[in-house]
Amino acid sequence: MKKNRNRLVEGVSLIALGLFILGVQRNWFHWDDIWPFAMIIPGLAFFVAYFKEKQLGLLMPASILTIIGIFFVYMEESHWNNMDELWPIFILAPGIGFFTMFFASGMKKDFWIPGTILVTIGVLFMVEAWQFLHFWPVILILVGLYFIYSGLKNKEKKNDDGENHQSYD
Repeated sequence: MKKNRNRLVEGVSLIALGLFILGVQRNWFHWDDIWPFAMIIPGLAFFVAYFKEKQLGLLMPASILTIIGIFFVYMEESHWNNMDELWPIFILAPGIGFFTMFFASGMKKDFWIPGTILVTIGVLFMVEAWQFLHFWPVILILVGLYFIYSGLKNKEKKNDDGENHQSYD
């Protein structure tokens, strides 16, 4: 049964690819308008495969291809005018992929750390593009204060439970 389903998927994929190439050759549509979908469609297919197979590794290419494909659609529409400010999307995409894997894995820290590093670097390089958000640094400060507060609160809770009485003086 599974072999027949795989053959069906392979056959439909080849037919779709053949129709696509034929459409480009016959000028049924313009390559300039649709080439980013050559990334978005496989990206979405990876998401579908993840939901069917529950293999965490599928989420990284799903996230990267979908995000960068959507980014390329925007860039095509804007005639690539903002590439000098928006190139950090290439750093953010795998970071978001790690976050996707983090949430799908039941919040395993293995995915949180590289996701945070990549997203932070991407956001830092996008500072120039975010000038319309004059108060976004305040958001970073508030999130940082929340992390410190929650860390101190967890430390106090451990001390109250008698689990950890280590002093950091």
